[in-house]
Amino acid sequence: MSNRLEWIHVLLINREAGLRTEIMINDIPESVEFQASLGSAISIDMTVPEQFRTSEGFAVGSMMIQQMQWMDNLWWPATVFLTDIPGLNELNYTNLI
Repeated sequence: MSNRLEWIHVLLINREAGLRTEIMINDIPESVEFQASLGSAISIDMTVPEQFRTSEGFAVGSMMIQQMQWMDNLWWPATVFLTDIPGLNELNYTNLI
């Protein structure tokens, strides 16, 4: 990319497993390496080169991750809000639901 993005919204629905995963990221720099593995556990690796980080050295403005499990005819959510995300990070969440 050659320009910053205000935000992105990613939604993954696995009807077989009854899982719904949603990720929203705010203030994305011109260059970012992003890799995610989504399922009953979530793993996210993100690297932003130093020249594209914020003046405070952070990767992005903020991130919201929500995992929802369909049980007993209801969605059961687990939500995580992150700020001050370092330029190089590995996030791993297991047993969210």
